[in-house]
Amino acid sequence: MPFTLEDELKRLGGRYAKGPDGASFTLVDGHLITGQNPASSFAAATQLVSMLQERAGSPATLESPAAPLVAARAT
Repeated sequence: MPFTLEDELKRLGGRYAKGPDGASFTLVDGHLITGQNPASSFAAATQLVSMLQERAGSPATLESPAAPLVAARAT
């Protein structure tokens, strides 16, 4: 491969961040929430729930991975 995605993004002036391989790593930029890999799913979902609850004016709580799905179906 002539270049890596990381190198090309940096060359074009983009911001690139990463966490340890295989670990949970998420970033929030405005309304964009990204996760590095499947291990980041729960952290990204938690950030999404927090963002939605802040907009709704209620406290953000998340007790289990199933909680966002239950809350989303109930509303």
